[in-house]
Amino acid sequence: MSRLGSNVKLTIDKSHRDPVRALFRDALGSKVLTPTPDLEVYELEAAARVGVFYVSGGEALPPSEQQKGAWLEFVVDDEPAAREKLSALGVARVEYSDKAHAYYQVPGGPVFRLAGRTG
Repeated sequence: MSRLGSNVKLTIDKSHRDPVRALFRDALGSKVLTPTPDLEVYELEAAARVGVFYVSGGEALPPSEQQKGAWLEFVVDDEPAAREKLSALGVARVEYSDKAHAYYQVPGGPVFRLAGRTG
């Protein structure tokens, strides 16, 4: 039996750095670490980390191609409040057949599902 590990790595154009940081820090409540100038690590609960490498121009997939890759899920305590924060930050919603959850796209990055904590 296997499980997913605690680390995720994303590669995003550096022009999206400020909105990505705002998404993780302000909407998802993560701690921001900057171990190197081109890398930020966003620490979430349970030792989960999302490392974002910020690269120049054509080194990252464009947002339309990012949507074709793996999608993430972020579980939050207060889903309505997180939705409001994401909306205030201008994070793009993504339409998907699952209408029970809200889907968004990390600026310049992959799609994620926002889920409320249950139980």
